[in-house]
Amino acid sequence: MGSKTTSETKLPEFQREFLEETVLPYAKDIAGREFTPYEGELVAGLTPLQQQAMEGYGALSMGAPMFEQAGETFGRLADFQMTPMQAATAAPVTTYGGATVQPTQAFGGATIERTMLPSATTIGDMVTYEGAQIDPVERARAAQLKEAERMRAVGAVSAAEAPSEIAVDKLATTDIDPYLSPYTQAVIEAGQEDIERQRQLASNRLAAEAEAAGAFGGSRQAVQEGILAGEAVRQAGELSATQRERAFSEALASGRFDIGNVQQARSLAAQQELQAETLGQQAREAAAARDQAARAGNMQAANEFARQQAQLEQQATLSNQAAFNTRAQAQAQLTQQAGLESMDALNQRTMQQAAFEQQAAMAAAAQEAARAQAQAGLAQTAGLTASEQDFARAAQQAGLTQQAGLTAAEAQNAAAQAQAARDQAAQAATFGGQFDAAGLQQAGAQGLLGTAGGQLQQQLAGLGAQMGAGGVGQALQQAQLDAAYGQFGREQDFPLTGLNALLGAASGIPAGLGTTTQRTGGLGPALGAIGSIGMGLGPYGMNLPFLRT
Repeated sequence: MGSKTTSETKLPEFQREFLEETVLPYAKDIAGREFTPYEGELVAGLTPLQQQAMEGYGALSMGAPMFEQAGETFGRLADFQMTPMQAATAAPVTTYGGATVQPTQAFGGATIERTMLPSATTIGDMVTYEGAQIDPVERARAAQLKEAERMRAVGAVSAAEAPSEIAVDKLATTDIDPYLSPYTQAVIEAGQEDIERQRQLASNRLAAEAEAAGAFGGSRQAVQEGILAGEAVRQAGELSATQRERAFSEALASGRFDIGNVQQARSLAAQQELQAETLGQQAREAAAARDQAARAGNMQAANEFARQQAQLEQQATLSNQAAFNTRAQAQAQLTQQAGLESMDALNQRTMQQAAFEQQAAMAAAAQEAARAQAQAGLAQTAGLTASEQDFARAAQQAGLTQQAGLTAAEAQNAAAQAQAARDQAAQAATFGGQFDAAGLQQAGAQGLLGTAGGQLQQQLAGLGAQMGAGGVGQALQQAQLDAAYGQFGREQDFPLTGLNALLGAASGIPAGLGTTTQRTGGLGPALGAIGSIGMGLGPYGMNLPFLRT
């Protein structure tokens, strides 16, 4: 199927006018504009929270008041002196001399005939009281204080370390795929489907016009179909390229934004690390100074503890001597009391025996008086009865006096011993309370040290959290500044965008307009031309629905 084609191509008049009157003046106007600098802020400053946190770091007292109070407490403990304990002294007790029984009125009695006298009851031997034995007193031992820690030199304080070099991310090594929009392909496919629908509608209109003109299936229709297909392929390719370029540009912008945020976060972390290391250096130097002062105090404490040890040993020796003297005195008192009670028991037994014998004699006399009542008479009986009453009253008076004296002596001895024991216990409790008070003061000073350190850690943690919260606001402010700068760039690029739109419109005019073409032969050349157009567009042309086979 040979063919001969003669063609003459020239630029359409309206396209030339469009370029000369619209595109070129617009481009010259853009080229003649002066550069407009961006006058807004580019870097966000510190937020109020960050400024407050920085002021808080500067105002940290490092727990100085509590450390000073603890140091004063340890200083008072270094001068602590014990009050010596003295042994309690028991007051002398009143000895009991015994009650004196007044002699009773002797009764002569009447002379009667001798009768059988009853024998007196004999009291068995009484168990005498031998006295209580006091257990040996345990010797008090002097308290042994531990050896005081000697002062040692403080080691070298480690110097503050600068933060390591900040890593810098590069856009060239950043993976852009995660930033690409997942909807780009869907937008491209939807746009290509719209282009295909428009091509099919236009093709249907061309077929209808050709059929109405009686030229359906002719070469002119084939050429128009090829031009229509080529335009559809070009629009589809331009749509795909534009959407992919836009997706790539937005992905690059997102990548730059993330890289900037990461770089800013690393810079902030380096600053915080430097600040933390500086604060740590100050804390280490302060700790070294406190350690040196504490070790210097240990030397003074060693001498003070030695002096206190000598005082405690001397007090222990005096307490041992007082305890042995008190034990000997109490043992002698118990022995004396046991002897007195034994003597009282023997005297009481003798008196009871005599009373029994007297009662027996009186009973015998009563029997004889009863038997000789007729002889002695009523007067003799009355005298005997009065004598018996006087004797019973005197015996009862002597027993009550004897019992009252013993009870009073025992009460005085018990009261004196109890008072001495209470005095001794009170002094021992006071002696131990002084040690307890010193221990409480030492524990309180150590608690102040722990509280000061914990309070400093809480303050540092709170300031760090406040600095982090302020960093969030600073990041938001930086994002706003970046968005404003991006908007400024888009406004500056808007004329170029319009120029690109004009150039696109100029380049989108079909190339066949203004060309006169004469062809001979069948549809082969037209179909071959359409196929060449599709092959020339590459994968974009082959993906169009009307070119698929």
